Amino acid sequence: MKKLLLPKKCWLPLALVAVLAVGCGLKIATVEFSTHEPMQGSELTVTTSFVQEGDNNADNFYLLYAIRVPNDWNGTELKVENKDGGEPVAVPMEACASYAQFCDYCFPRDGYKWVAFKSIEARNQGAKNDATVTLEVGDKLGDYNLDIVAGGWKKDPAELVKDGKINFELAFGNNLDFSSATTDEDQGAGKPATYFKSSEYLFIAGTIGNDEYEARKTTIKSQTSITLYGKTLPVAPDIANFTQDQNMKVTVKANSGIEGVDTEAANAPAEYFDLQGRKVANPEAGLYLVKRGNKVTKEILK
Repeated sequence: MKKLLLPKKCWLPLALVAVLAVGCGLKIATVEFSTHEPMQGSELTVTTSFVQEGDNNADNFYLLYAIRVPNDWNGTELKVENKDGGEPVAVPMEACASYAQFCDYCFPRDGYKWVAFKSIEARNQGAKNDATVTLEVGDKLGDYNLDIVAGGWKKDPAELVKDGKINFELAFGNNLDFSSATTDEDQGAGKPATYFKSSEYLFIAGTIGNDEYEARKTTIKSQTSITLYGKTLPVAPDIANFTQDQNMKVTVKANSGIEGVDTEAANAPAEYFDLQGRKVANPEAGLYLVKRGNKVTKEILK
């Protein structure tokens, strides 16, 4: 996949640890589709507008964006524009297989996959950003629901995966600064939370439905834990800022261009020609070239 362009003052990093109870970072304001009824094999663009929610973290992060699409679709490009002021600024982005794998671990769905991107450099998020992803629609007809998640990480996102598996300690907890904590009571000194969340970093915003979100959170809490300061801590794929009122449904339709040509040809009057290309006004039994509209076939008249 090719490298993609994102704005210089970026967008999706994750929120301040000190304000876990309040929405922070960026929130999805709108999601706009170039069409909700794409044709087989066509291109579909999805533009997500992010706005500041609460306090913005001043630190630099690798910016992360992922969209869940049917298995036979592909993501070819992501462009992000920062619109804090003046002319929009673009920031280089590239495909990120490790974030896609992490999203699939946290939010899998049969028949779907995650397509993910990261900024090439760590950057500060802006307060207003548009992210436009270009998708290649597959051939399977029907109704599908896409979803988006976005976040940011101080570490290289490649470290989300280790030896082909999710690096749980780093992915769910090690982005926090617990250097001054000595006991579980050291809240004021940066104690580790008794319930780790990835939302402050890897999932700052998303469109995941509440039923799926709660089900996956419960499942991952029971399957995964890490130990810090002598305590075993559950982890879950929390999302800090939900936007669940967007129309994320698409209906893939048959390629109308091909259908239109076939229909036109089938309904057009037939013109008959012999095999030398001469027009025959009153064809009798035999082999002819038959032209209907723009389509020419060989046919035997009996």
